[in-house]
Amino acid sequence: TITPISGAGGGGGGRNHPEGWKSQRLNAASPADVAQLASPSQGFTSLILAAPLLQPSAALIAMLPLLAPSAPFAVWCYAAQPLADALDALRSTHMAVNLTLHEPWLRKHQVLPGRTHPTMTTMAGAGGYVLSGNYIPPWARG
Repeated sequence: TITPISGAGGGGGGRNHPEGWKSQRLNAASPADVAQLASPSQGFTSLILAAPLLQPSAALIAMLPLLAPSAPFAVWCYAAQPLADALDALRSTHMAVNLTLHEPWLRKHQVLPGRTHPTMTTMAGAGGYVLSGNYIPPWARG
């Protein structure tokens, strides 16, 4: 099981916490802990991965088998190339369908009476990239 970091109980370190407060910091889960949380017959219903220090391809290959069939997943990364490599790996192994790689980008607009125009200080591409799709279990791959 996942256990709290030792000494992470409430009231420690000279901080004033409300009575009954308990820290939510946990030790990192081992792969065995994560596999134990997933029901063997059902799996997790979705996966959201936003860990800049992980290699997306390796993380997806390790985590996708824990998902239920057709479960959606999304992976965020600051650069497009690691996600493009993951996209290629998923396509070549047929582990997922509905694969998309896109850049979520938002431009603010200034709206005034009689005129509307984009705010010119918006930085393009500052939001990173997202790879998403649906997991296909080994027995359903064609």
